[in-house]
Amino acid sequence: MAKVMDLKEESFPGAIKLAEAMQNVNIIRDIAEDLSAGKVYLPQDELEGFGLPDKLDKEDVEKNPEEYCRFIRFQLD
Repeated sequence: MAKVMDLKEESFPGAIKLAEAMQNVNIIRDIAEDLSAGKVYLPQDELEGFGLPDKLDKEDVEKNPEEYCRFIRFQLD
């Protein structure tokens, strides 16, 4: 997008960070909706590493909020 907007090349690293942040927000925002639709786009092996089932559903999140929060923080890192 930075190239399309003809921004200076020195702005590219900041533009990349902004794009990554926006994508993370979109992914996190859609998790509940995806779970409601029976979809899980999160790394299953990493879910299991945090003690969460690979077929995560809303009840699992509600039963394990601390593990779920740690998992999301790990994904953001």
